[in-house]
Amino acid sequence: MTSIGIDFGRKNTIVAAVVRGEPRVLPNTQMDFVAPSPVGFHLGELLVGHDAVRCRRANPDSVVADVARLLAQSDERPSVQLEGKSFSPVEIAAALFREIKHSAEIHLGAEVRRAVVAVPAWCTAKQQDNTRHAAATAGLDAVTLVSTPAAAAIAAAHAHFPSRAKKVLVYDMGASGCDVSVGLLDDSRFALLAARGKSPILLPNM
Repeated sequence: MTSIGIDFGRKNTIVAAVVRGEPRVLPNTQMDFVAPSPVGFHLGELLVGHDAVRCRRANPDSVVADVARLLAQSDERPSVQLEGKSFSPVEIAAALFREIKHSAEIHLGAEVRRAVVAVPAWCTAKQQDNTRHAAATAGLDAVTLVSTPAAAAIAAAHAHFPSRAKKVLVYDMGASGCDVSVGLLDDSRFALLAARGKSPILLPNM
């Protein structure tokens, strides 16, 4: 069973897999290695990535520009209205994960059923639950969440760090800000000790 790794960003999403023993970033169906994260709805069809970006230029109200932020909402606002049709945050995110899964299967030539999803260090419990649910709805039935700094530290450990335990400082330079995390890295296991930074995902629309 093939597994993939997903960097689920507010602006863009990237997917990778281990191919012949080496990690490799996979292109989407449009052969882009970095895909926009927006999801839209037009003429009865959910649109993802570049299609949603093009739709947003013509009709901004038909597109969710920040899917990750949507997943952090409480149950007080469970639905999203796009062109008169209601969607839950999980349904919107599932469309994105479904496209990711489809693109990966085309490139790898195998069914993809498992995924590791990188999320911000300050990701809320609500966002984690909704992310798992959305991925499962898209057919990824064994989903592990890992914080972005943990993913970076573990990747660096394989290439640069000795095997003994040490504290590491990780800067997460994202499209929407910078977060700083401190963690304990021991034999490719990362324990988050502290995380600070802006978390615009939790702020109201500007």
